[in-house]
Amino acid sequence: MGIDRASDIVTLLLERNPRLERVSVLGTPFTAHALHCVYYMLQSGYDDFSDSEVAECATVVCAALRKHLLNLGVQMAGSACLYHLCKMKRISRLSVSTVRKCVDRCLDAAETYPETTQLQKNVWLTICNDYLLQLSGINFYRTCKVALESMLINNDAGVSRMTIAIVSIVAPKMRSQDARILPVMLDT
Repeated sequence: MGIDRASDIVTLLLERNPRLERVSVLGTPFTAHALHCVYYMLQSGYDDFSDSEVAECATVVCAALRKHLLNLGVQMAGSACLYHLCKMKRISRLSVSTVRKCVDRCLDAAETYPETTQLQKNVWLTICNDYLLQLSGINFYRTCKVALESMLINNDAGVSRMTIAIVSIVAPKMRSQDARILPVMLDT
């Protein structure tokens, strides 16, 4: 089932139950549940998605993550979706601007839930991608700062390994003035 079909189902549901729109169906656990469904679809049938469906999926997931930053269930499911969209060579199917949005949403989640280990794993598994870390336009300073903060807060070996790898790749790409203020920012 592609994104169009899933969208059609949600539209039909809203048409048949107009009250749902008034009670903001997207502000309920429905969003987290929908993202779980997208996650399983990506996990089991990624190759069945067209390029446009992959791009639309990334856009919708990023929008949900941005809108529901304070909903841990949405952040967990959405970050897992981004992992499936961005892992290995799959990421090359996304535009650079979409990849930037994926990174920004991951960093937002990592900053908002610094002590939620599984969310941190989802975020750093997504970002720990050679292709992604070579793209221009990624905010290397913010990526490095959030990775270092995560490394200091979490005691998980997997999170530490991924954040160390990310910092070792992005730190040399930072502007020198950003690199100079990074230690000061981490002390505060």
